[in-house]
Amino acid sequence: AAVPLAVLLVLFGVFPALLISVQRPGVEAVLSAIGGS
Repeated sequence: AAVPLAVLLVLFGVFPALLISVQRPGVEAVLSAIGGS
């Protein structure tokens, strides 16, 4: 019963960091693409 809780804790801890680290370069790339064209 402790395994799903640990997995959820890890997901909730890693997912926001992954979203932020993936989102920022993606947004910058889109903005630069829109600004470039």
